[in-house]
Amino acid sequence: FFCSIMKDFTPAEDMLNLAFITTLSEIINDELVGKEVIDPETNKSFGVRKGTLDYIAEEVAKENSDLGKKFNFTAIIINDDEKEVEEHWKNGDGYDINFEVPLVTPSGKQKVTLKEITHVIPSSVWRGIPIPPKGSDERADVIAKRKKLKVEYEQRICKALNEAKVDLLISNSYTNIISATLLGEFKGRIINIHPAITSQDNPCRLPGVTPTRDAYTRATDGFVITDDKKSVTLDGKEVVVEYNGEERKAVEFDDEHRYKHGVTVHVITAGVDEGPPILTKTYDLREHFSIDGSNESKPTLTEEGIRDFNYKLKPSVLIEAILKYVQREDIVKLISDKRAE
Repeated sequence: FFCSIMKDFTPAEDMLNLAFITTLSEIINDELVGKEVIDPETNKSFGVRKGTLDYIAEEVAKENSDLGKKFNFTAIIINDDEKEVEEHWKNGDGYDINFEVPLVTPSGKQKVTLKEITHVIPSSVWRGIPIPPKGSDERADVIAKRKKLKVEYEQRICKALNEAKVDLLISNSYTNIISATLLGEFKGRIINIHPAITSQDNPCRLPGVTPTRDAYTRATDGFVITDDKKSVTLDGKEVVVEYNGEERKAVEFDDEHRYKHGVTVHVITAGVDEGPPILTKTYDLREHFSIDGSNESKPTLTEEGIRDFNYKLKPSVLIEAILKYVQREDIVKLISDKRAE
Protein backbone atom coordinates (compact mmCIF):
# COMPACT_ATOMS: atom_id res chain seq x y z
CA PHE A 1 0.00 0.00 0.00
CA PHE A 2 2.60 2.47 -1.18
CA CYS A 3 2.02 5.28 -3.64
CA SER A 4 4.24 5.00 -6.73
CA ILE A 5 2.84 7.72 -8.99
CA MET A 6 5.44 10.27 -7.83
CA LYS A 7 8.58 8.14 -8.32
CA ASP A 8 9.57 9.87 -11.56
CA PHE A 9 8.10 13.26 -10.65
CA THR A 10 10.15 16.29 -11.71
CA PRO A 11 8.88 19.57 -10.24
CA ALA A 12 8.98 22.93 -11.95
CA GLU A 13 11.90 24.93 -10.58
CA ASP A 14 9.71 27.82 -9.46
CA MET A 15 7.26 25.59 -7.55
CA LEU A 16 7.72 24.29 -4.02
CA ASN A 17 6.37 20.90 -3.00
CA LEU A 18 4.16 20.45 0.04
CA ALA A 19 3.24 17.32 1.99
CA PHE A 20 1.10 16.37 5.00
CA ILE A 21 1.71 13.78 7.68
CA THR A 22 -1.32 12.83 9.75
CA THR A 23 -3.11 10.07 11.62
CA LEU A 24 -6.35 9.25 9.82
CA SER A 25 -8.05 7.64 12.82
CA GLU A 26 -7.27 10.72 14.92
CA ILE A 27 -8.92 13.20 12.55
CA ILE A 28 -11.91 10.88 12.01
CA ASN A 29 -12.62 9.38 15.44
CA ASP A 30 -11.43 12.17 17.75
CA GLU A 31 -11.77 15.30 15.64
CA LEU A 32 -14.80 14.08 13.62
CA VAL A 33 -13.56 15.36 10.26
CA GLY A 34 -16.07 14.60 7.52
CA LYS A 35 -18.90 14.10 10.01
CA GLU A 36 -21.65 16.27 11.41
CA VAL A 37 -20.46 17.49 14.78
CA ILE A 38 -23.04 17.66 17.59
CA ASP A 39 -21.95 19.25 20.86
CA PRO A 40 -22.64 16.62 23.57
CA GLU A 41 -23.14 19.37 26.16
CA THR A 42 -25.61 21.58 24.28
CA ASN A 43 -26.83 19.40 21.37
CA LYS A 44 -25.85 22.24 19.03
CA SER A 45 -24.89 21.17 15.51
CA PHE A 46 -21.69 22.67 14.12
CA GLY A 47 -22.37 21.14 10.71
CA VAL A 48 -20.05 18.79 8.83
CA ARG A 49 -16.45 19.43 9.85
CA LYS A 50 -13.98 20.02 7.03
CA GLY A 51 -10.40 19.04 7.76
CA THR A 52 -7.35 21.28 7.49
CA LEU A 53 -5.87 19.00 4.83
CA ASP A 54 -8.96 19.49 2.65
CA TYR A 55 -8.73 23.26 2.99
CA ILE A 56 -5.05 23.27 1.96
CA ALA A 57 -5.71 20.97 -1.01
CA GLU A 58 -8.48 23.30 -2.19
CA GLU A 59 -6.20 26.34 -1.94
CA VAL A 60 -3.41 24.60 -3.86
CA ALA A 61 -5.94 23.68 -6.56
CA LYS A 62 -6.85 27.34 -7.07
CA GLU A 63 -4.50 28.63 -9.76
CA ASN A 64 -4.79 32.24 -8.63
CA SER A 65 -4.46 31.66 -4.88
CA ASP A 66 -1.18 32.55 -3.16
CA LEU A 67 -0.70 28.89 -2.26
CA GLY A 68 -1.66 27.63 -5.72
CA LYS A 69 0.84 29.93 -7.43
CA LYS A 70 3.72 28.67 -5.31
CA PHE A 71 3.06 25.05 -4.31
CA ASN A 72 2.44 21.57 -5.62
CA PHE A 73 0.79 19.13 -3.18
CA THR A 74 2.87 15.99 -3.71
CA ALA A 75 2.48 13.61 -0.75
CA ILE A 76 0.28 12.61 2.17
CA ILE A 77 1.67 10.24 4.81
CA ILE A 78 -0.78 8.44 7.09
CA ASN A 79 0.44 6.10 9.79
CA ASP A 80 -2.68 3.99 10.34
CA ASP A 81 -2.87 0.26 9.52
CA GLU A 82 -3.77 -0.56 5.93
CA LYS A 83 -7.02 -2.41 6.67
CA GLU A 84 -8.17 0.46 8.87
CA VAL A 85 -7.44 2.95 6.09
CA GLU A 86 -9.30 0.87 3.52
CA GLU A 87 -12.34 0.71 5.81
CA HIS A 88 -12.30 4.47 6.39
CA TRP A 89 -12.04 5.13 2.66
CA LYS A 90 -14.79 2.62 1.91
CA ASN A 91 -17.04 4.57 4.31
CA GLY A 92 -16.01 7.93 2.84
CA ASP A 93 -14.45 9.04 6.14
CA GLY A 94 -11.70 11.63 6.53
CA TYR A 95 -10.34 13.77 3.73
CA ASP A 96 -11.75 13.66 0.19
CA ILE A 97 -9.46 11.11 -1.49
CA ASN A 98 -10.96 11.83 -4.92
CA PHE A 99 -10.20 15.54 -4.84
CA GLU A 100 -7.76 16.51 -7.60
CA VAL A 101 -4.75 18.77 -7.19
CA PRO A 102 -2.55 20.04 -10.03
CA LEU A 103 1.11 19.10 -10.39
CA VAL A 104 3.14 21.72 -12.22
CA THR A 105 6.19 20.21 -13.97
CA PRO A 106 8.67 21.54 -16.58
CA SER A 107 6.62 19.82 -19.29
CA GLY A 108 3.27 21.15 -18.19
CA LYS A 109 0.50 20.43 -15.71
CA GLN A 110 -1.23 17.22 -14.72
CA LYS A 111 -3.83 16.38 -12.10
CA VAL A 112 -3.66 13.72 -9.40
CA THR A 113 -6.12 12.72 -6.72
CA LEU A 114 -5.29 12.91 -3.03
CA LYS A 115 -5.53 9.12 -2.92
CA GLU A 116 -2.87 8.84 -5.62
CA ILE A 117 -0.37 10.86 -3.56
CA THR A 118 -1.15 9.08 -0.28
CA HIS A 119 1.34 6.71 1.32
CA VAL A 120 0.07 4.39 4.06
CA ILE A 121 3.03 3.65 6.34
CA PRO A 122 1.77 1.98 9.55
CA SER A 123 3.49 2.97 12.79
CA SER A 124 2.09 -0.15 14.45
CA VAL A 125 5.24 -1.99 13.33
CA TRP A 126 6.92 -0.45 16.36
CA ARG A 127 4.11 1.10 18.42
CA GLY A 128 2.22 -2.18 18.42
CA ILE A 129 4.95 -3.88 20.46
CA PRO A 130 4.04 -3.57 24.16
CA ILE A 131 6.77 -2.45 26.56
CA PRO A 132 7.23 -4.87 29.50
CA PRO A 133 6.82 -3.38 32.97
CA LYS A 134 9.75 -1.89 34.87
CA GLY A 135 11.90 -4.59 36.41
CA SER A 136 11.27 -7.06 33.62
CA ASP A 137 14.35 -8.78 32.16
CA GLU A 138 12.98 -8.21 28.65
CA ARG A 139 12.26 -4.50 28.99
CA ALA A 140 15.61 -3.16 27.72
CA ASP A 141 15.65 -5.47 24.69
CA VAL A 142 12.06 -4.61 23.75
CA ILE A 143 12.71 -0.88 24.01
CA ALA A 144 15.81 -1.28 21.82
CA LYS A 145 13.81 -3.27 19.26
CA ARG A 146 11.08 -0.62 19.17
CA LYS A 147 13.68 2.12 18.61
CA LYS A 148 15.26 0.16 15.74
CA LEU A 149 11.88 -0.44 14.12
CA LYS A 150 10.94 3.22 14.50
CA VAL A 151 14.14 4.23 12.67
CA GLU A 152 13.18 1.89 9.81
CA TYR A 153 9.63 3.27 9.85
CA GLU A 154 10.88 6.86 9.55
CA GLN A 155 13.30 5.80 6.81
CA ARG A 156 10.29 4.64 4.80
CA ILE A 157 8.65 8.02 5.35
CA CYS A 158 11.81 9.82 4.21
CA LYS A 159 11.97 7.66 1.09
CA ALA A 160 8.36 8.50 0.18
CA LEU A 161 8.85 12.22 0.81
CA ASN A 162 12.09 12.37 -1.16
CA GLU A 163 10.51 10.57 -4.11
CA ALA A 164 7.79 13.23 -4.06
CA LYS A 165 10.51 15.94 -3.96
CA VAL A 166 8.95 17.40 -0.80
CA ASP A 167 10.33 20.77 0.32
CA LEU A 168 8.03 21.37 3.31
CA LEU A 169 6.21 18.83 5.48
CA ILE A 170 3.16 19.77 7.54
CA SER A 171 2.37 17.75 10.64
CA ASN A 172 -1.34 17.90 11.42
CA SER A 173 -2.96 15.65 14.07
CA TYR A 174 -0.05 13.20 13.77
CA THR A 175 0.04 11.05 16.89
CA ASN A 176 3.72 10.02 16.85
CA ILE A 177 6.62 12.03 18.20
CA ILE A 178 8.87 12.73 15.23
CA SER A 179 12.32 11.32 15.94
CA ALA A 180 15.90 11.87 14.81
CA THR A 181 15.70 10.04 11.46
CA LEU A 182 12.90 12.18 10.02
CA LEU A 183 14.01 15.33 11.86
CA GLY A 184 17.53 14.94 10.51
CA GLU A 185 16.46 14.47 6.89
CA PHE A 186 13.97 17.35 7.01
CA LYS A 187 15.56 19.61 9.62
CA GLY A 188 13.90 23.01 9.53
CA ARG A 189 11.42 21.78 6.92
CA ILE A 190 8.76 20.21 9.17
CA ILE A 191 6.13 22.47 10.67
CA ASN A 192 3.25 21.64 12.98
CA ILE A 193 -0.13 23.28 13.44
CA HIS A 194 -1.19 23.16 17.08
CA PRO A 195 -4.62 24.28 18.37
CA ALA A 196 -3.19 26.34 21.24
CA ILE A 197 -0.36 28.70 22.15
CA THR A 198 3.06 26.98 22.30
CA SER A 199 5.64 29.74 22.76
CA GLN A 200 7.95 28.86 25.65
CA ASP A 201 7.80 32.36 27.11
CA ASN A 202 4.00 32.65 27.00
CA PRO A 203 2.29 31.82 30.34
CA CYS A 204 -0.86 30.81 28.43
CA ARG A 205 0.87 28.03 26.48
CA LEU A 206 -0.84 24.62 26.27
CA PRO A 207 1.48 22.04 24.68
CA GLY A 208 0.66 18.35 24.34
CA VAL A 209 -2.18 16.23 23.00
CA THR A 210 -5.09 17.65 25.05
CA PRO A 211 -5.05 21.43 24.40
CA THR A 212 -8.82 21.70 23.92
CA ARG A 213 -9.62 19.95 27.19
CA ASP A 214 -6.93 22.01 28.90
CA ALA A 215 -8.26 25.30 27.54
CA TYR A 216 -11.73 24.38 28.79
CA THR A 217 -10.74 23.36 32.34
CA ARG A 218 -8.42 26.34 32.66
CA ALA A 219 -11.17 28.79 31.66
CA THR A 220 -13.94 27.18 33.74
CA ASP A 221 -12.04 25.93 36.78
CA GLY A 222 -8.59 27.53 36.69
CA PHE A 223 -6.54 24.34 36.33
CA VAL A 224 -4.95 22.05 33.72
CA ILE A 225 -4.61 18.30 34.26
CA THR A 226 -0.93 17.26 34.14
CA ASP A 227 -0.75 13.60 35.22
CA ASP A 228 -1.39 12.37 31.67
CA LYS A 229 1.28 14.58 30.07
CA LYS A 230 4.33 12.41 29.39
CA SER A 231 6.35 14.58 27.04
CA VAL A 232 5.49 18.16 28.06
CA THR A 233 5.52 20.20 31.26
CA LEU A 234 3.67 23.27 32.52
CA ASP A 235 4.83 25.83 35.04
CA GLY A 236 2.63 26.75 37.98
CA LYS A 237 1.42 25.67 41.39
CA GLU A 238 0.86 21.92 41.51
CA VAL A 239 -2.46 20.88 43.06
CA VAL A 240 -4.73 17.85 43.31
CA VAL A 241 -8.21 18.37 41.87
CA GLU A 242 -11.35 16.36 41.32
CA TYR A 243 -12.04 15.82 37.65
CA ASN A 244 -14.79 13.54 36.34
CA GLY A 245 -15.08 11.87 39.73
CA GLU A 246 -11.35 11.17 40.10
CA GLU A 247 -8.49 12.85 41.91
CA ARG A 248 -5.98 14.19 39.38
CA LYS A 249 -2.71 16.09 39.51
CA ALA A 250 -2.98 19.53 37.96
CA VAL A 251 -1.43 22.99 37.69
CA GLU A 252 -3.31 26.12 38.73
CA PHE A 253 -3.52 29.26 36.57
CA ASP A 254 -4.18 32.76 37.85
CA ASP A 255 -7.11 34.75 36.47
CA GLU A 256 -4.87 36.80 34.18
CA HIS A 257 -3.84 33.71 32.19
CA ARG A 258 -7.02 31.61 32.15
CA TYR A 259 -8.77 32.81 29.02
CA LYS A 260 -6.19 33.52 26.34
CA HIS A 261 -6.15 30.78 23.71
CA GLY A 262 -5.16 30.42 20.06
CA VAL A 263 -3.59 28.50 17.19
CA THR A 264 0.14 28.18 16.54
CA VAL A 265 2.22 27.03 13.61
CA HIS A 266 5.74 26.18 14.73
CA VAL A 267 8.87 24.47 13.46
CA ILE A 268 9.20 20.92 14.77
CA THR A 269 12.25 20.18 16.90
CA ALA A 270 13.12 17.30 19.23
CA GLY A 271 11.03 18.71 22.11
CA VAL A 272 7.27 18.23 21.82
CA ASP A 273 5.61 21.55 20.85
CA GLU A 274 8.82 23.37 21.78
CA GLY A 275 9.95 24.49 18.31
CA PRO A 276 10.13 28.18 17.43
CA PRO A 277 6.72 29.61 16.47
CA ILE A 278 6.26 30.85 12.92
CA LEU A 279 2.85 32.38 13.56
CA THR A 280 0.42 32.49 16.48
CA LYS A 281 -3.12 33.84 16.39
CA THR A 282 -4.58 34.45 19.84
CA TYR A 283 -8.00 35.41 21.16
CA ASP A 284 -9.81 35.75 24.47
CA LEU A 285 -12.36 32.99 25.04
CA ARG A 286 -14.60 35.48 26.84
CA GLU A 287 -15.03 37.47 23.62
CA HIS A 288 -16.65 34.51 21.87
CA PHE A 289 -18.20 32.41 24.64
CA SER A 290 -20.10 32.76 27.90
CA ILE A 291 -17.79 31.01 30.34
CA ASP A 292 -20.48 30.15 32.89
CA GLY A 293 -23.53 30.29 30.59
CA SER A 294 -24.95 33.43 32.17
CA ASN A 295 -24.58 35.61 29.07
CA GLU A 296 -27.34 34.51 26.69
CA SER A 297 -25.97 36.62 23.82
CA LYS A 298 -22.99 34.26 23.48
CA PRO A 299 -22.77 30.45 23.22
CA THR A 300 -21.90 28.67 26.44
CA LEU A 301 -18.27 27.57 26.57
CA THR A 302 -17.82 23.84 25.88
CA GLU A 303 -14.87 21.70 24.78
CA GLU A 304 -16.49 21.07 21.41
CA GLY A 305 -17.20 24.77 20.99
CA ILE A 306 -13.50 25.55 21.48
CA ARG A 307 -12.48 22.77 19.10
CA ASP A 308 -14.88 23.98 16.41
CA PHE A 309 -13.74 27.59 16.77
CA ASN A 310 -10.10 26.57 16.36
CA TYR A 311 -10.86 24.19 13.51
CA LYS A 312 -12.31 27.10 11.55
CA LEU A 313 -9.32 29.27 12.44
CA LYS A 314 -6.59 26.74 11.59
CA PRO A 315 -6.62 26.86 7.76
CA SER A 316 -6.08 30.61 7.44
CA VAL A 317 -3.36 30.56 10.12
CA LEU A 318 -1.59 27.65 8.43
CA ILE A 319 -1.70 29.23 4.97
CA GLU A 320 -0.36 32.53 6.28
CA ALA A 321 2.39 30.72 8.20
CA ILE A 322 3.47 28.60 5.21
CA LEU A 323 3.78 31.62 2.94
CA LYS A 324 5.61 33.59 5.62
CA TYR A 325 8.04 30.76 6.40
CA VAL A 326 9.15 29.97 2.84
CA GLN A 327 9.93 33.65 2.22
CA ARG A 328 12.56 33.73 4.96
CA GLU A 329 16.08 33.98 3.54
CA ASP A 330 17.41 31.13 5.67
CA ILE A 331 14.58 28.82 4.61
CA VAL A 332 14.95 29.75 0.94
CA LYS A 333 18.65 28.80 1.21
CA LEU A 334 17.85 25.63 3.17
CA ILE A 335 15.42 24.41 0.53
CA SER A 336 17.74 25.40 -2.32
CA ASP A 337 20.70 23.60 -0.75
CA LYS A 338 18.63 20.48 -0.13
CA ARG A 339 17.40 20.43 -3.73
CA ALA A 340 20.98 20.68 -4.95
CA GLU A 341 22.15 17.59 -3.03
